[in-house]
Amino acid sequence: EMRKRRLHTCATALLFLLPVVNSSAITLCAPLFFKGAAVARLPAARTSAASVLYLRGGGGSSSDSTVGGEVRLQGFEVHYRCSRHWDTAYVHYSIDDGATWSRKPGEEAGGTMKEDKRTGKDSEMGPSPAGPNWKTFSLPPLSFTKVRVAQNISFVFHDGKGNWDSGPEGTYYRLEHHGRYALKDGRFSLISEGLSPVLVVTDLDGTYIGDEGAIAELNDCWERQCVYSRPHPSVFVYNTGRSWESTRQVMRDLQHIPMMTPKAVIASVGTQVWWITEKKGDITASKDMEWERSLSEAGLWDRNLVNELVQPFIDKEWAHLRPAEEQNNWKLVMGVKAAHVDAIIYSVDSKLKAQGKKATLIASGHGEWNYLDIVCCGAGKLEALLHVRNKLKFTATQTVACGDSGNDILMLSGQERGIVVGNSQEGLLQWVRRQTDVSDDGSQRLVHTEARHARGIVEGLRKMSFLPSL
Repeated sequence: EMRKRRLHTCATALLFLLPVVNSSAITLCAPLFFKGAAVARLPAARTSAASVLYLRGGGGSSSDSTVGGEVRLQGFEVHYRCSRHWDTAYVHYSIDDGATWSRKPGEEAGGTMKEDKRTGKDSEMGPSPAGPNWKTFSLPPLSFTKVRVAQNISFVFHDGKGNWDSGPEGTYYRLEHHGRYALKDGRFSLISEGLSPVLVVTDLDGTYIGDEGAIAELNDCWERQCVYSRPHPSVFVYNTGRSWESTRQVMRDLQHIPMMTPKAVIASVGTQVWWITEKKGDITASKDMEWERSLSEAGLWDRNLVNELVQPFIDKEWAHLRPAEEQNNWKLVMGVKAAHVDAIIYSVDSKLKAQGKKATLIASGHGEWNYLDIVCCGAGKLEALLHVRNKLKFTATQTVACGDSGNDILMLSGQERGIVVGNSQEGLLQWVRRQTDVSDDGSQRLVHTEARHARGIVEGLRKMSFLPSL
């Protein structure tokens, strides 16, 4: 009996001393010993140095497999999008080709040699930077750092309440090569190492919104790559002429996609900033009162005077006020006949200056009627972007503004990088043609893409190397 136990100990050690096999293939397959098991191979992908893992749910990893000749622990890190109905998620796994499996919650360790060889208990998964419906784990859960780990893992997921995800084939998931992976809708993606964090600040209508398939494509790229950037995750922000209430309604209307939950919403042409949190599908917004105070301290805004100055044009039926929910203390928005936009801007601006007041007037849209936003001079899409960027501690070169219309010109005219999507309106395109720092290959500050709507954002991020190239 003693000899058997010694042989078992040696065999177990050899399992983890196997050399690392350098390969680019990733396999998602059913167990070969199951009758009728199907094997599906994903496209080959380039992989960087194998990851070194912290061995707890939600653990991070670092690259380099050796330091000073010492072999570090290597393994797997998986970020998994689970059912939104799961409060918790566990991974049930095997590191010996399915011969033995981790113990399910409540299951006691056995006394036989085969049961003693089990890897451990099912691991409760930790939070992932990809969002509230995502969980993460690192495998295998070993504590030593001087031997190499097994070269593959097999696993399934469950919520501890009897609900399981056993993969597309209904058997189990399997990975054969070390690295970091995102697992969504039954499909693995190898997470690219070396991606820099990016703060994406995008307009909604005509840019992020406009093509539901494009929204889904951008969301997928973001969840599979951008959020895992180092040293901290990338961040997504909306910058829109809509109010927060209108933005929230659009998010509800597109629940079937769904839209990405942003870190912040810059609303009403930069006159409001809202910080967003999501928990179990419920989204809440907190108004940024620091931004509100900065506008009130500007001192050059007179909302009543603006009302008086636009009234003659409303009386002439050259313009009309937009609905009350689009107005606020720091902004007045009108619909204006395109033929009279320039005259109204000149008149209002000159009369404000004559009385020692100031405002920013922003025209956008196309067709017979345009929009005209008159906003407090301390507000605006660029000013609010700078406020949010500074709070989130991103640099200008790490920040990308995305737009499609004239009211995005100010946002795109700062030091930050910018994406002008392929379906942009003529008013913005005229401005783009006058710029000297525009390219279509990512070599300049601004990128003008061929792709439209959200696919234009994907194209631009790839050209700027914030997403891996295809």
